[in-house]
Amino acid sequence: MADETLTELTERFGSGDKPLEPDVASELRSIMRLHELSPEDMYYKWDAYCMKMDANDMKVSLATLRAFKQDLQDGLERNNRAPVHIKTEKRVGATPRTAAKANADVYGMLDGLTTPGPGRSVKPSSARRRQLETPSVSRIKAEPMSSPLKQGDQSSSKAPYATLAYSRPVYL
Repeated sequence: MADETLTELTERFGSGDKPLEPDVASELRSIMRLHELSPEDMYYKWDAYCMKMDANDMKVSLATLRAFKQDLQDGLERNNRAPVHIKTEKRVGATPRTAAKANADVYGMLDGLTTPGPGRSVKPSSARRRQLETPSVSRIKAEPMSSPLKQGDQSSSKAPYATLAYSRPVYL
């Protein structure tokens, strides 16, 4: 296992056919052990560190590895010091929901046109019935009539006729 790790480290961090120096290899293993990194992950972090330092072809030496190790430690401490946002409010209960019926009109698009289930009859609510009825005569007389004409033109012309649409609710 140690031999495989050393060969992979040499492939990634070595230059050409020249093997890694023993102190560089031991420093790389130390970093891997300390931060629990695979050789591949450590190479990616090394590459990011080189980009951060604006050095595209940074040579692997003991001094640069120690600076890399210190940068990894600083990043780890920075992440640990960051304030953790803990949610302080507790939920008392779930959002109350009405029980969904099998024939429920979820989006309100059917306007009561669904067929009732077995053993149930269609009985529209009184609020729905009131909405479909024509206004009473007393209400028509009490409200002023509206016209698309201007206010000045209404006095000189005849009052427009009010047209009432009589409709009856249709039940299926």
